[in-house]
Amino acid sequence: MNAERKERLLLLTGEANQTVEISPKITERAEALSSLGFDEYDALHLASAENAKVDVFLTTDDPLQTIANRNKKRLPSLIVSNPVKWLEEVLKK
Repeated sequence: MNAERKERLLLLTGEANQTVEISPKITERAEALSSLGFDEYDALHLASAENAKVDVFLTTDDPLQTIANRNKKRLPSLIVSNPVKWLEEVLKK
């Protein structure tokens, strides 16, 4: 890996350090996401990520990714991706 790519990756991962407290707004959004087929905990994680305005939600959970891909229009501000696939895309740039 070249130095520029390594630096870019470190910058990206260095921003992933926010704690989100569960609020009624997040709980309400999680319930809506559950109705789309997401597991309750996955829905809560996704709603928290949306609330925190994250760009990408990384997961190795294939069923979660499948449901997210099927409902992209209902998750407009959030990319749900496998970490390896996401990293490959980031390093290509």
